[in-house]
Formats: sequence, structure tokens, C-alpha cells
Amino acid sequence: MTAILESVPSRRTSTAPAERPAQRSRPRRSTSAPSSGEKPAPPTAPGDELAVEIVTFGFKYGLPHRADLVFDVRFLTNPFWVPDLQPLSGLSAPVRRFVLEQPQAERFLDLVVQLLELTVPAYRAAGRDKLVVALGCTGGYHRSIVIAEEMATWLRERDFGPVSVFHRELDRA
Repeated sequence: MTAILESVPSRRTSTAPAERPAQRSRPRRSTSAPSSGEKPAPPTAPGDELAVEIVTFGFKYGLPHRADLVFDVRFLTNPFWVPDLQPLSGLSAPVRRFVLEQPQAERFLDLVVQLLELTVPAYRAAGRDKLVVALGCTGGYHRSIVIAEEMATWLRERDFGPVSVFHRELDRA
């Protein structure tokens, strides 16, 4: 490794320490009351809701343009390669069973649930009114649909606000 590093020419010509570029100061949030002329941030009322939109997609067709969180479920075994399941979508019971019986699916859902328990209230407290969660698999027809429907059910059961699901590739089959 040392020989490789020694063979790479250095761009520095001086042995003096490199100067640090001037740092831009970031505005800091103040915990004190706003001074005159400043408007306070709007409070998040307890009734404010965060709408969660879940979008499924196929990576082979490209990522959705607007997504706050993107999850890749291609690590799950693909029902596409099971002849009886190939023509069925992730909305069908046999495909749902095939995907959800995989131990990795349960573990993945557990981890995503933990992430959503942390982030959804934080997005809400930050004043966000919409959160777009994208779930992708190869074609967007089997695995991502199953996981999205499970996630939507979980969010609705816990009253996380309005939840909508859009399966972008469902009509491509």
C-alpha cells in the first residue's frame, strides 16, 4: 500500500500546512424569543398531520423523481422466477405469501418500522406536511408492492396520518 501511495504524485508543492478555506457561518437556531422584526416559526399544532405517500417502482425504469426515503428490496427472493407467480402482482395473496414468508422480509419491515417511528414524528414536528417513501425492486411488480402494502397497513393501524399508496409500474405488465 505504501508503494502505491508513494508512486502517486502529490498536488501539494509546499510542505507548509494547507490553508483552510474561509468557513461560512451557519445560522443557529435561537432558543430565545425572536427580536423585533423576526417572525417566529409557526408552531406545529397537535392536529397537524403528515401525509405519507408510499410509491413503488422498478429500478429498471428509474427512480421516482420525488422521494424523501428510498428503500431497495431487491435482496428478497424474486417471485418473477416462480412460473406460477410471475404473472401475478404483489397485490395477489400467493405473491404476498411468497414474499412475506422470507425471514429477511420480516427483519426488513421491523427495521423500517423502527426508522418510521423515529422519523415520522420528527418530520411532523419540523412542520413537514408530506413524506414520500419509495420502495423499489427490479420491475416494481412483486416485492416492492408487497412491502409497500404491509408498510401502509402498519402506518394506518398506528394512525400516523393519511397514507396513500401508488404502484407506479402496476400497469406495465
